[in-house]
Amino acid sequence: MQRDVGFEYGTNADTYLAGAALTKAQRGQAGIPTGAFALAKGDVLVTGLDGEHANADPSSAALGTNLEMETDPFPENPQGRNDLHRALKSIERFCALLDRLTAAGTRHVRSLHLALAFGGNAPVPLRHIRNSTLGVDGTPRPPPPSGWTVWRRSASTDRSRKSPRPAAGG
Repeated sequence: MQRDVGFEYGTNADTYLAGAALTKAQRGQAGIPTGAFALAKGDVLVTGLDGEHANADPSSAALGTNLEMETDPFPENPQGRNDLHRALKSIERFCALLDRLTAAGTRHVRSLHLALAFGGNAPVPLRHIRNSTLGVDGTPRPPPPSGWTVWRRSASTDRSRKSPRPAAGG
């Protein structure tokens, strides 16, 4: 029997703990707000999202942590494949929401608001994610994940017996 399998997906969105609730103007600014604190590796931003969690992971940018999406381990059986597929779709929706908010002028998003949007839990409500296209030194960095499809199933796939197929080019 194989062991259960999970995965991590690192993003370039910064994570931090705000000293107080941000104003609307602060949520649209590019920089980290005054009074923000660094998070530690593994600090949970949002958990309970259909088999996946949003955590802080070490980075060299801003306050030192980025958003990492991590799944629970899934058994290698039909139910595990279905659960993995559900977790991947949840990650895709989570990242797409961050992109839409950034495009609309909101770069800083409270973990509590993300938890409410996805039915998850934010153990520390003032933890934030900052989504930006510029690094701390002002140089461009890759855009956040958007429109990516990790797994795709055709309408004719019997989901109870067949595993997901990789998307073309992915």
